[in-house]
Amino acid sequence: MIVDNGLPEVVKIFILQISDPEKVDHLILTHRIVKGLWQNGSKFLNSYTLHNEEHAVKLIILSMEIIRRIDYFQLKQLDYYILFLACYLHDISMVIHPDLQRFCHTEEQNIELMDWYLTEMKNKVNEWEKNVSMTGDPELFVNFWKSFGVEMIAIFNEVFDYFESDVRDKHPKESALFIKNKRHDLFQYLKETIVEAVAKAGEDHGKDIHNIYDIRSSAKDDVVSSKYISILLRLADLMDVSNDRINYHLLNENVNHLSTTSKFHWISHLITDEIALIPNYEVGYDSITDKKNNNKRIYFIRETLRFYLILNMKSLEPIEKRDDEGCQYWCKTDYNTDITPIRYKDFEGISLRFMESPCKEIACPMVCRWMNKKHNWFFPELAKLQSYLNTVNYEPFRTEIEVNILFKNFSDINLKPSLFDDVRRFLKNEHNE
Repeated sequence: MIVDNGLPEVVKIFILQISDPEKVDHLILTHRIVKGLWQNGSKFLNSYTLHNEEHAVKLIILSMEIIRRIDYFQLKQLDYYILFLACYLHDISMVIHPDLQRFCHTEEQNIELMDWYLTEMKNKVNEWEKNVSMTGDPELFVNFWKSFGVEMIAIFNEVFDYFESDVRDKHPKESALFIKNKRHDLFQYLKETIVEAVAKAGEDHGKDIHNIYDIRSSAKDDVVSSKYISILLRLADLMDVSNDRINYHLLNENVNHLSTTSKFHWISHLITDEIALIPNYEVGYDSITDKKNNNKRIYFIRETLRFYLILNMKSLEPIEKRDDEGCQYWCKTDYNTDITPIRYKDFEGISLRFMESPCKEIACPMVCRWMNKKHNWFFPELAKLQSYLNTVNYEPFRTEIEVNILFKNFSDINLKPSLFDDVRRFLKNEHNE
């Protein structure tokens, strides 16, 4: 297999962080296996953004950036080895042909879909018996088969959408099972204890945040710092949102065939250039009065983790806020241009901070609502990360997390207005899933 350009980009990271030549070889072999499995895309579905070895390379680079920016996460060589393997394998089940027999299981969604199918077919049988076969009218005959074809296409689309959602929703657990089931085959070069650790990290990337951050752990003292590995994989995965995960021309050709959910994710990636993390540190103090009425200063170090979400479009039209929005505790504040990095000086922006009280906005700027909807996993993750870091760090050290959504009207791609209409309908819930 021809070595792709992404591999040299991470091999230097492998050598620096792991050192062990055998383990570096394992990572290179894993890269080749993932590349081979994904070489012709998903074996059944074509509606996903990139989850291949390119995505893995990006996650490895992003995880290293997070470790450099948030120095609480101290990893050992073995941790790096497991983290990098998990970056490659956490989505691996999405490339495999799904088990079509799963549709036959008596689950609520399946039964609802099959009940609809039976009703449609019953109506068609009645139409055939009463109008078409008895009269023998050629025009009725032709029209019947045309309408029957339309019904069959609708059923096909419903079944296809079922598998698209099913694979997407269950892929963390399914990927973990795939990794463990292939330990004597594809991954026979890995020790079983390593396979188990990688599978756990892969499954953890789809768990609820409380099942990651609220689980007691002594990660720094453990042989494998599994909690740190899981957090880093989750953060890196949620930060890989730029437009290199999709192809504009492919979107342009297939947009009418994508489900509303996939369409929303593709367009959201299209207008995103990057997420950057830039920390800032300052020394502050609190004034307190002791029992003798003496004023004292208690000094602290404030760490502000500023995430910059860079968009290549601008849309500030108001959209009415819904009660079920997950952004209620991320409150919009004015963007402070005084602290803007030089490379973002030409951008406008909205700042979001995590507050204990709900956001008081009644109508949200579309770009704010859009990004909260797109990142409805990432923003709660950051809120939980802020709480976690303030719990585990020593007392004088305080962490605040800020999300800055930056935007301006420029793009190398001629974006169609219809794409934004699709997003507006999705945000206003004017669609049927």
